[in-house]
Amino acid sequence: MRRMVISIFSSGLLAVSLAAAQTPPPVPAPQDSTPRFVSGAEVVAVDLVVRDKKGKLVTDLQAGEIEVLEDGVPQKVTSFRPIEAGGPGFGAPPTGAAPAPSPLPGAAALVAGAPHRVVMVFGRLSADGRRLAQGAGEEFARRDVTPGTLVTVVRIDGGLIPVLDLTSDPAAVKEAVRKATALVGAGPARAGGPTGADSSYSGQQMSRFQGGAGANDLSQADSLAFMSALVKVVDGLRADPGRKTVLVFSEGFNVPPGYEHVFADLLSRANRANVSFYGIDVRGLQMSSQLGASGGALSSAAAISQQQRTSGSGDAATRDQMTQDDVAQASLRSDVVDTLDHLSTSTGGFLVTQTNDFGKPIARIGEDIRGYYEAAYTPSSPGAPGQFRKIEVRVARKDVRVQSRSGYYTTPPAPAASSPAVAFAAFSGSQLPSDLEMRSHLYRFGRDKDGGRFDCLLRVEASLANTRFKEDPATGKLAGKMVLAGRVLNGTGGVVETFGQDVALGGSPEQIQASRAQTLPLARRLKLAPGTYTVELVVRDAVGDQTSAQRLALTVPEPEGGLAMSSLVVVGGVEPADPKSDPTDPLRIQDKRIVPNLGQRVVAAPGATMPIYYVVYVKAGSKETPTAVVEVTGDGRVVARGASPLPPPDADGRVIGLAPIPLQKLAPGTYTVKVTVSKDKLSAEETATVVVGS
Repeated sequence: MRRMVISIFSSGLLAVSLAAAQTPPPVPAPQDSTPRFVSGAEVVAVDLVVRDKKGKLVTDLQAGEIEVLEDGVPQKVTSFRPIEAGGPGFGAPPTGAAPAPSPLPGAAALVAGAPHRVVMVFGRLSADGRRLAQGAGEEFARRDVTPGTLVTVVRIDGGLIPVLDLTSDPAAVKEAVRKATALVGAGPARAGGPTGADSSYSGQQMSRFQGGAGANDLSQADSLAFMSALVKVVDGLRADPGRKTVLVFSEGFNVPPGYEHVFADLLSRANRANVSFYGIDVRGLQMSSQLGASGGALSSAAAISQQQRTSGSGDAATRDQMTQDDVAQASLRSDVVDTLDHLSTSTGGFLVTQTNDFGKPIARIGEDIRGYYEAAYTPSSPGAPGQFRKIEVRVARKDVRVQSRSGYYTTPPAPAASSPAVAFAAFSGSQLPSDLEMRSHLYRFGRDKDGGRFDCLLRVEASLANTRFKEDPATGKLAGKMVLAGRVLNGTGGVVETFGQDVALGGSPEQIQASRAQTLPLARRLKLAPGTYTVELVVRDAVGDQTSAQRLALTVPEPEGGLAMSSLVVVGGVEPADPKSDPTDPLRIQDKRIVPNLGQRVVAAPGATMPIYYVVYVKAGSKETPTAVVEVTGDGRVVARGASPLPPPDADGRVIGLAPIPLQKLAPGTYTVKVTVSKDKLSAEETATVVVGS
């Protein structure tokens, strides 16, 4: 019997201003102010770069030599002109030729010689990728940063982070490139996702829960975060005149199944804002085809299918079986540079790939920046809302190649009913809905090594017990859609981070019924600076129109002195840790990993104990071991109290605490566990709540 299928996609979307490293503005509502082409009365501007068969720029093109088609229908070009952005001599008409028509009134204008906006974006990279990205970025700074350009440098590491803004100084750009490539995240390679993306912690957090998600899902989260950051780049350039250029130094990204609309929206925004992407593949010269990754993914899907055919029908589905459809679809998208190529060619740029020498392609990009043509037309027929209108530009010369945009949407793709944007509407009412059962908890651990941001872990579980499904009359199978989403707000209500998990459910009625005892997990690791935060969490059943939402308060304190401790974690279980997982995982103890209890009742069976896990932080190199006292209270009275021995600090000053609470001494009820640690004249304490059942 075919198993129930659950496809899980995770996203981490961080909004950051291009102008400065400040708290980002709130995420815009679905009805934003993005300019749209909504009728035949609107002017469409198309920029184009034309080269001859030798790759040289064609600088003497005339209006009568071009034809613009929209959805295959020729359009009347009302304006055609060369645009010169700091490049002398571009667009000069041949002797005796008529001058190009004047720009159409109201069309985007760029004065000849005005600075051209360029944004250099550095994604998460491996060590080799950082080296090649630095070399390519420095080559661009040396060759093409002139008074005719204004350059912004950003990096994407879970979100969009500014490095340098608005400069025409080559030395400043070169230094910003070095900073960006030194700071971007790095890690081991992962099939199907960007090489170097950090899959070790969040993926492992999710993979150890039944129905959870593993490293593949984190690659999807990285890709969604990457696309979201690029949208912020485009929106930041929207108001600038003329053609804008974005150089993306990356090892590639993919578009997860079910999220094609996110990529389509990115292309639509870029084409409406006159932004051209140039992908710089910094994997270098590859000796083997990336199709090897696709083949590996397909082999994995085939193995899962074989396992399903040979398994008994009454067994619970494994996580791999539940995500089989995800694996099969992702196998067709494993060439992550394909997406970078599509992004580039669809917006009028091109992809630089399969090279370790970026001199010539960077020079070609510089030529594109310094001179191009702009044509404008009014569509001959209005498009329906949300319709994609394909644009094709033809040139009446032999052996020439035209770079131009692929088209535009009349309006941006609307968010689906199951999207996080729709789910967050739950927070607009005076009372939070609670249609579905959900549990959540925030855990605060130690700071970064530089003493800045706290390492926080968010864990959410949503029950499938009351989820509703719709039947496909043709097959008799049931289908459902769940959304788990969250966002972090700062003290002024600004959105610091947004993340989510879109879950498609499907199977026979018997399979659905057997799966109602499962929970869907969402794990998120947050790096937060000192301050007061609100975490908003929402679970939405899109088919049944049911929603539950929660708000959690979180305070990240200022840097402490010589003694601090993490949140207390009520241990729900212990599982083997993947040897390849992140050694900085705060829930990892050597070869084991803690599984938190998010508030479920624990049974006070004879001889049973309930461990409480925590971490104590002292100064690195300290030899003195802190002391710990554990106290359990219920109904306002102390029911247990005693010292809990601690091991010596490790080289980084971390002390692992694991205090067992004897459950047989606790009657059914709710208890507070307090752990107090002391060292010299310093002390720190944390509390946790435990519910004991019979």
